[in-house]
Amino acid sequence: VFVATESNLQDDKKKISAIEVYFLALFLAQEQIFESISEQLEPVDFENEEARRFWRIVRDIIIHSKPKQIGKLLEKVPKEFGNFIDHLYLVNINPEFMEREAWAGEITKVVSRIKKASLGRMLFRLSALLKEAQKEHNERRIKQLSEKSDKLSQILKEIK
Repeated sequence: VFVATESNLQDDKKKISAIEVYFLALFLAQEQIFESISEQLEPVDFENEEARRFWRIVRDIIIHSKPKQIGKLLEKVPKEFGNFIDHLYLVNINPEFMEREAWAGEITKVVSRIKKASLGRMLFRLSALLKEAQKEHNERRIKQLSEKSDKLSQILKEIK
């Protein structure tokens, strides 16, 4: 039987944070920007605050400026992210992932893991709101939250 403790939760957060940083490092590992990858994750999908802020800026630059190369993209990122970017370039990435096809397969897996974790957090928050609504006997709110929860659960099942 698994019991959620503060230690378990901290370990999970470290794993999530590590996978988010790994994704960003992978994203920067190719010279070319692949918009299809940038469209799959929203900033809200990141639990790590710095990763979320960085991804929000990167996505905005991609959407509005449409740079084709990572170097051009990074020129537009605010200087305050310099240390964070340096850290991303120090992340250990298997050299086989430098080949585009292997990279695409790996980054797709990582995107799925981040998305699943994000949806799981959303479902957890919805569950807490649903419990509140049930205590208050707020039938309309219960119905809304249940429908949202069902939709998120369905999306979660569909992610590979």
